[in-house]
Amino acid sequence: MTTQHTVAQPPSPSGTTEPDRRAWVAPLVATVLLMFLGPAALFLGGLSAMATDACAPITAPQRSTPGCP
Repeated sequence: MTTQHTVAQPPSPSGTTEPDRRAWVAPLVATVLLMFLGPAALFLGGLSAMATDACAPITAPQRSTPGCP
């Protein structure tokens, strides 16, 4: 038994089936934002790992971590 699902496409406002002329704007904006925010997110993610690792339990008795309670 097979079920076929069909999706109804809304009618085009102009009555034609041509793609929108401005369809390239959203991908371009997302790419430009990713170029600037992507490296910043990776940098801050790396800093957060280093910031929270400073107060980890110390396994070697000769080392001490200054500034940790």
